[in-house]
Amino acid sequence: VTQDINASQDCRELAGEWREKALAAGGILVPKSSAESQPTPVTSSEFEDALLEFSRNISSGQRMAFWRKDKNEKKAEDKHKWVERPEQRAKELLQAFLTGKFGSRVEVLEEIAAGAGRIDLYLVFPSGSRMIVELKMLGRGYSSTWAYSGEDQILHYMQNKRSHLGFLVIFDARKHDFDKRPDTRPPAPTTLRVVSVDVRPEVK
Repeated sequence: VTQDINASQDCRELAGEWREKALAAGGILVPKSSAESQPTPVTSSEFEDALLEFSRNISSGQRMAFWRKDKNEKKAEDKHKWVERPEQRAKELLQAFLTGKFGSRVEVLEEIAAGAGRIDLYLVFPSGSRMIVELKMLGRGYSSTWAYSGEDQILHYMQNKRSHLGFLVIFDARKHDFDKRPDTRPPAPTTLRVVSVDVRPEVK
């Protein structure tokens, strides 16, 4: 059994290495057959609209998936704690949404190496275009400085991957400053869009 597990791990690592080599070489998605019609390209505005739709869906029906109740806390504002690894949960939800939304029109890849870090989600389209998506939690222990540092990460990844568009998706749980950009931070460049997701566990 141990040998099987090790072999499986080796295969995954090898597949990951070849995947990144293919991406670095400019690989694109290929239709399953020559007779298959080319999928309609996903435009940047269509993709941004999809992220806004995702934000609405999470806020209206799934925001509590990010929280667990702490019955030992007496203050109402302290009764909700983030679930373990909330960013991983956010990534899984967004990946499932994008795959269901666009199907074969996009390949959603995780943890692609890029310079000094790894991209949360790397979108590869049949046309050859690529987009970068970084996810951050904000509030309840996650500072705005840390969350908006995702912009710097994306710009770094875009340079390393020669991508021309990036999206920072912030899962914002701040009670009073929801969707408020830090005053000390310069405006995001036009090649970088920020989408906020309202995951406050209680709203008055």
